[in-house]
Amino acid sequence: MRFKFIGGLVTGLAAAACMNAYAAPQGGPTAFNPGIGLVLQGTYGSYASAAGNRQIPGFMLGDGAGLSPQGFALGESELDVDSNIDNLFYGFAALTFHDDHGQGSAEVELAYLETIAMPDGFRVRAGKFFSDFGYQNARHSHVWDFVDQPLAYEAMLNNQYSDPGVQVTWLAPTDTYLLFGAEAFSGDSFPAGGAAHSGNGANTLYMKVSEDVNDSSTWFAGLSYMSARSLNRPSLGTDPFDPNNSVIDAGPFFTGTSNISGADFVWKWSPHGNFYEKNFIFQAEYLHRNERGSVAASACPVGQVCGGSSYSDSANGWYAQGVYQWMPRWRFGLRYDHLGSNNTVTGAYQPAVLLGNGFAPRRYTAMLDFSNTEFSRIRLQFNRDESGAAPYNEVFLQYIVAMGAHPAHTF
Repeated sequence: MRFKFIGGLVTGLAAAACMNAYAAPQGGPTAFNPGIGLVLQGTYGSYASAAGNRQIPGFMLGDGAGLSPQGFALGESELDVDSNIDNLFYGFAALTFHDDHGQGSAEVELAYLETIAMPDGFRVRAGKFFSDFGYQNARHSHVWDFVDQPLAYEAMLNNQYSDPGVQVTWLAPTDTYLLFGAEAFSGDSFPAGGAAHSGNGANTLYMKVSEDVNDSSTWFAGLSYMSARSLNRPSLGTDPFDPNNSVIDAGPFFTGTSNISGADFVWKWSPHGNFYEKNFIFQAEYLHRNERGSVAASACPVGQVCGGSSYSDSANGWYAQGVYQWMPRWRFGLRYDHLGSNNTVTGAYQPAVLLGNGFAPRRYTAMLDFSNTEFSRIRLQFNRDESGAAPYNEVFLQYIVAMGAHPAHTF
């Protein structure tokens, strides 16, 4: 069993939003003729120039945090290939393409195989993939309900955590959808770093449960835990209290542990399961993080003792959002983000980015989108961003189109 179909509601969600999570295996013939799909994204961003260098007082950030480029830009366009490999394995790969004002890049976003014939509800995935920590993390950018990720994901998961690793899940044989999972990763990516602990620098555990309320409503909830180890993890950004917005060059460097706990809840409603006519989705997540270790102004060679300061933090972040489709093809959404941190830095090195001074970053977001079909979407979004030392207004216009074959997505 790979999907939870709920009175047609989940089926409609998958088609209408071209959403993501566990890809359904293709039919047997695709072993020799794999499904190939292309998702194109583009954005236009307008905001104060200083807002582009993401700065969140009290938080060290990874290189994935921040806004889309100002003006016109190619977003995270994606080339997908998927197929049954044989009667035991399914394979999926996604290559992403970016362009930042002439600076193009390509990377392997996902490349994994997973089992399709294990007994007793077990499934194994191996390769590079999005962690199933939380709810939002495993969703591709082209199925997000907003242009950007919640602030909690930017600050604690570098927008979206993925890494090479292995995942094992077990779907319980119960009437209520109940899934347990565990993951082990290399730990190269933020919030880990440096592939610490002999190349097993991050591990997760999670539980997900879902049930129908009636033929119009369904809820989904989850609990997640991540333990990550870092060795000279860099932090990129700007000095949040410098009026000149000076750039901090790959510092501070963090060595230590990050433990993140999360809880998520989603409620989906459509009248008698008719998602195409009208629907409403409420989604919320809460993340809590403890970090312990040391921070230094420069990376310390492995095996040496370098100067730095002892560092500990207790941070939390949450968001709540609602998206309402009041008529076919048109949706309106609101989101609120909130962060908080309590850092202690003991030593001569006092990086300004960690001195939150009680500041509580927040952001208010509104969006309107139009989907001509399930294969195209145009979105207008406004952010009132109060996550940095100075508030900014941000406006984005985005298009998303899908061509070719694309795996179905779940709840």
